[in-house]
Amino acid sequence: MKPRFLIVLLALVLPITVCATTPKSIIVFGESFTDSGNLYYLFGEPSDNPWFTNGRIGDGPNWADYLADHYKHVPPMEASSYGGTNYAIGGADSSFGPGFYGLGSTGMQVNQFLTDAGPIQGRGNVLIAYWIGGNDLGTGMPLEVSMSNISIQLNQLIDAGALHFLVPNMFPLGFTPDAIDGNTIFASPEAANSAAASFNDALMEVLRETKCSRPSVHFYVVDTHQLMLDVLADPLAYGFENTSEPVTWFGGDPEVSLWWDGVHQTSRFQSLIADLAAATIDHHAGGLKCQITGHAD
Repeated sequence: MKPRFLIVLLALVLPITVCATTPKSIIVFGESFTDSGNLYYLFGEPSDNPWFTNGRIGDGPNWADYLADHYKHVPPMEASSYGGTNYAIGGADSSFGPGFYGLGSTGMQVNQFLTDAGPIQGRGNVLIAYWIGGNDLGTGMPLEVSMSNISIQLNQLIDAGALHFLVPNMFPLGFTPDAIDGNTIFASPEAANSAAASFNDALMEVLRETKCSRPSVHFYVVDTHQLMLDVLADPLAYGFENTSEPVTWFGGDPEVSLWWDGVHQTSRFQSLIADLAAATIDHHAGGLKCQITGHAD
């Protein structure tokens, strides 16, 4: 049994519920964890840059690629620069301008998508995958600014007809090689983990508030934070023999390594995110519920 299928097999023992959506199209917004080739295109398609593999940042497909493969009616994931529906780009933050690194933002991505596509057609079969936060945290964007940006962008998409959202939270950044080596803005790995946890709490509040005000919308939250903790607690169960030394720094086999570089995981971990995302959609009884300050619908 391949370790990447453990999450899916565990999900199959849960009570089966009617799926809220069977995607025929996945539209993607985000940063480098999700980029299927936009940064590669912007950099001029550097064939000799070992950081990229088939345009992806890493050793192979990322979670968006794997997720598209999970659904037989969804075409293979392709970056928007090549005419596809993945607007994510490495270096993006949640702002509406060029972002901290000048490479873009989810605000720009959402606006570009709405310009390209207009109102969302067949919206019951369209899944919006939206993952942002790493660069917000890594550059010190105030938490309230990040949450305001995210709320506005989600509502823009809802106003355009989006009904189904897949929203990963942020994994504990203190376990990245960069954080452990002190190559971040955080005072310590513990501070990085605390910042990620605070981001996740605030994100859940935004999603619940949006759900309560837009009851027909479904949010599926992919808990990458817990997934990372589970992998680090028992790495061999998930096929990882190396959870500390990045492949691009020390060499080694990416098939059994967790980290590609100082912050990006290998394709193996990305496949686990996709398995968890698919299980969350298929077995989560319609997604997040409206629940604010003790009130639930």
